[in-house]
Amino acid sequence: MKILILHCSILFATSILNGQKIAQEIPSEESTTKTKKSIIPIIFFLPETSLAFGATLINTVTNTEHSEGTRPSQYLLSAAYTLKNQLLLFAPYELYSNNNLNRIKGELGYYRFFYNYHGLGRTSLVENLETYNVIFPRIDVNFSRQFFQNTYLGVGINFDAFNITEITTGGLLMTDQPTGYDGGNKSNIYFLAAYDTRDHINAPSKGYYIEASVQQSLFSPISDFSYNKYIADFRKYITVGEQKIIATQFFFATATEGTPFFDLPYISTPMLGRGLNDRRYINHTIVSTQVEYRTHLWKRFYGAAFVGVNSVPDTRWDLLQDPIYTYGVGLRYEIQQESKTKLRVDIAAGDGSFNFYFTVNEGF
Repeated sequence: MKILILHCSILFATSILNGQKIAQEIPSEESTTKTKKSIIPIIFFLPETSLAFGATLINTVTNTEHSEGTRPSQYLLSAAYTLKNQLLLFAPYELYSNNNLNRIKGELGYYRFFYNYHGLGRTSLVENLETYNVIFPRIDVNFSRQFFQNTYLGVGINFDAFNITEITTGGLLMTDQPTGYDGGNKSNIYFLAAYDTRDHINAPSKGYYIEASVQQSLFSPISDFSYNKYIADFRKYITVGEQKIIATQFFFATATEGTPFFDLPYISTPMLGRGLNDRRYINHTIVSTQVEYRTHLWKRFYGAAFVGVNSVPDTRWDLLQDPIYTYGVGLRYEIQQESKTKLRVDIAAGDGSFNFYFTVNEGF
């Protein structure tokens, strides 16, 4: 636990001390766009990774000609390497053009890492934790267009060449042998619809964000699996005072039989079920509801408190079966004021566990 505290403290302090020096604005030749970059150094130590170090570049582009109501485009370039020869290279992005008419969103990445496995379903046990090593590239890209006011329709693809390189001999994963326990290619096409009235994509204070998607696996040999996946995400933001916001989210994801275990819905993540161990619950259906109170504290510092109710149901529509409660508090530091980009540190608890999260921007 002390190691995790030191991990977050080093990251947060280093970012604050260096943020002003490494952020810079670069106008284009036509002076219709403005680019702002921030570089965040990364260094941490965990028992699973040993010493790790790297950096994140946050690049935000705003349109100076039509700034009012125009959403900023943003992408991150992150790289981290550990002394146990683990490597994370990833670049999530959300880009807007033509005065918000077009949106391109997704992630490019390459991972040589490990993940937790406790078993599948609500009855999985925390003491059964084991890890497995994996190497995979990731391509996730979707294009959507605003056909109606605040309403986007789009199509995308996601691909993971999931190569599981090591599992525990005689362990739970080898014993259970869920679909995909020996790896394989996940390749899906998906269709999405989104309704977005948020006043800001990075730090909304009012409005709605609703997104629904349907995923269909592609044919062999592009995909080694055959399944469907359905996701619905509902968010609402309410201003309750000067720089005081209540944010709410309802998230539902379900997948059919034949889904590889590594693409099944799961919690916890830095966005869903904060407080639980990573991938504590993996299931064909996951439901998560959370409420977060956000407030300005001092200068560029902001605070948050949140609670969540999560469900890992045996059947798809038994949404409130055996709820799992999570809760926590967080601190944010605004590194880019115009784009409202923030560093986020959360401390959360749930199901007998206690976890720290350090990332960029709000959880939802």
